[in-house]
Amino acid sequence: MIKSVIFTGGQMDSDSSFIDSDENKDSFVICADSGYLYAQKISVKPDIIIGDYDSLGFIPEDINERFVYPQEKDDTDLMLAVKEALNRGFKQIDIYGAFGGRFDHLYSNVQALAFIAEKQAVGSLISEFEVVTLLNPGKYEFKYKEGFSFSLFSFSNEVKGLTINGVKYITDNITLSNYFPLGISNIIIKEKADISFESGKLLVVQSKMINNISENA
Repeated sequence: MIKSVIFTGGQMDSDSSFIDSDENKDSFVICADSGYLYAQKISVKPDIIIGDYDSLGFIPEDINERFVYPQEKDDTDLMLAVKEALNRGFKQIDIYGAFGGRFDHLYSNVQALAFIAEKQAVGSLISEFEVVTLLNPGKYEFKYKEGFSFSLFSFSNEVKGLTINGVKYITDNITLSNYFPLGISNIIIKEKADISFESGKLLVVQSKMINNISENA
């Protein structure tokens, strides 16, 4: 099944070339409120737009499917978009425009990844400088990204049975806790990293390093 791409109303990247057109080809595109401006910037036409439109200030007329919600609601505009993607059966959801601005907004976006994981799907927050992915137990591969660190955190109380290969600091059947940053600033040294774990929820963060500052943190 093709994946869903969501554009939300956070910081737009200065360089949109990081968005792989081949990888995102045929993706189902949802704009959450002012994420519509992000899609316009990179000449992508959304399949649907959803939100309360308080940030955008108008409801676009060039989108066939438009969902309008009141400003006072329990869900953020991004959560509305996530729920729509899940309701349509998508198991991979990539979210752009989720960084920048207030920390509470960023953290709520990470919580949206946890909601996606609870529904047995995989979600990622993606920018030209960061890729944040939340995983359920299983086996996964992450491709080498030049100049990026590779950090793993326990989003649940613990992640147990964690094994990592293809990285500078390999592990075998270890436990990560959510109160100590043991898995920070690793590096993929092969074509890909292989990770597996038995229980918990694992937050994978790939961050662009500047002058190797992240590598030596």
